Amino acid sequence: MSIFFAQFFCGKNDSYSLIIEDDEFVAYAYLYFEGKIIGDLWLYNQAETPIETNWDQHKAPYLNPAVFLKDGVSIEPIKYEDEINCQWNLCSDDGLLREVGVKLRGTLIGILQPGAMPGWSAFVKLDGPLAKVLE
Repeated sequence: MSIFFAQFFCGKNDSYSLIIEDDEFVAYAYLYFEGKIIGDLWLYNQAETPIETNWDQHKAPYLNPAVFLKDGVSIEPIKYEDEINCQWNLCSDDGLLREVGVKLRGTLIGILQPGAMPGWSAFVKLDGPLAKVLE
């Protein structure tokens, strides 16, 4: 198991950033605007995927339970910043963020939007409290 933490800033508007954090058990992405979280997304479980999750607030961050995951999902944990590519999509008229796509090793794994909690994941088959289906 490995730990990972990195912050990625939007090149066209550095008021926006994305933090990706893997605590050896589960990985999440957090979308920030001026230092405040405005979006979040479960990325992957590093620990064994549970059948059910204890939603006790003291147990956060949560592992995503098997019922929500696509069959056979197995993600190699992030080790290096260069494995991540953020695709920032800003409105041309006001420079506000529409969405940010998260690519892991060249594959789109998730999308976050301001106000969307949770965002969209390529690894889930059902919308849930930690991620919505990316179509």
